[in-house]
Order: sequence, then C-alpha cells, then structure tokens
Amino acid sequence: MALQHPQPEPFYTVDEYLAYDRDADTKHEYASGEIVAMSCATYRHNQITGDLVIALGTALRGKCAVLPGDMRVRVKKANSYRYPDVTIVCGDPVIEDDNPGLLLNPAILIEVLSESTRSTDHITKLEEYLKIPGLQAYLIVSQDAAQVKAFQRQADGDEWVYS
Repeated sequence: MALQHPQPEPFYTVDEYLAYDRDADTKHEYASGEIVAMSCATYRHNQITGDLVIALGTALRGKCAVLPGDMRVRVKKANSYRYPDVTIVCGDPVIEDDNPGLLLNPAILIEVLSESTRSTDHITKLEEYLKIPGLQAYLIVSQDAAQVKAFQRQADGDEWVYS
C-alpha cells in the first residue's frame, strides 16, 4: 500500500480570486490565498439580516449607509476579502481601485451566526476585522438566542472592549 501525502492547499493570488469571484454564480471569500465558497443562508439568517438592515438603515438615515451582505470588504492587514452580513459606512466610502464592490472603510461590521460559520465568525473574522483601521465595532448576532456580542474600539483607537 502506497503512503499518501496530503496535497498542499492551492494558493491563489488576489487577482485570480477577484476574477474567479466576478465570474462565479455564488459568492466566495478570500483568505490569504484560499478561495472559500460561501454557503447558502437559511431563511432565519436572511430574516435577521434583513431586519438589521431595515432597523439600522432607518435609525442611521442621513448619517451612515447600511449595506446588505453583497458588499465585499477588504482587510488589507489580513490579506482577505470578506462579505459581512451587514456593513455600515459613515462618511464617504473608500473603494479599492475604482472597483465599486471593494470597500476599504467600514465603520461597523455585523455577522449573523450560522452553524457552518460559527468558528470563522468568532475567531478568524474577529481577528481580521479588528485590524481594519477606522472600524468602530464588530457585532456577532446569534440566530438561536437573543444574544449579540459586541467588540467596540475605544477612544484611543488601540483597545477593544467586549460586551
């Protein structure tokens, strides 16, 4: 019996990812060379996300733009591109390379937990999102309980507080 060695993960450049995602029928995120297909959201997930967009959009009208999950956010310091469930931008949006689908300056990012994304949202995306200059908060919303985990940047800009 031959010993099988694990195959290395394929490495994709950012340009390869952007071309792939642009032509794909479904959304994909990019994490340091890996292209990750996004799973289809459940009815409950979409209901919560829609309610957040409506409520926050109404509350922030004229102050900030509240965008649904089709807005791709670049996290330069983590070499990743993500599709948060809700993105809030205050002030003028900063777009990468004249590509209207690549936002650089979110003020608040919100992820609605799914069983398949729970660890990514709590660990990987948390670490990445907190590296975004100017990000003021990252919220993780549970589907299964009345629970929101909030990470808020403090006034000094270097410290985050969890509540």
